[in-house]
Amino acid sequence: MTSFAKPMLFSLGLLALVACQQADNEPIDGIVGLHEVEVEILSVNPEMDGNTVVIRDETGKTYTAVLSIPNLGPDSSFDFDHLKPGNRMIVSGETWSLSGEPRLTVRNAEAI
Repeated sequence: MTSFAKPMLFSLGLLALVACQQADNEPIDGIVGLHEVEVEILSVNPEMDGNTVVIRDETGKTYTAVLSIPNLGPDSSFDFDHLKPGNRMIVSGETWSLSGEPRLTVRNAEAI
């Protein structure tokens, strides 16, 4: 083995070990289907192919939601200009939890 290969193999092994430990510390707690729910938009962060939106439902539960064209599908007519704090909408999609934080992947959205 060359003098370069040994440190490289050690680095790759260490990286794999750290990655496995990170995955154990950040579990996905499960996916739960969500039917329609009315939400208020609290904040909007534009991303490359959509938006990350913090929303609150009628019960006061807050979600970090991903609202994107790929998730909504090509037939969606949702107007992304509606994504402003204080506006309301009806959403449906999959809810899930990452490290105990509620998340929502929006599959259908309607401005109200």
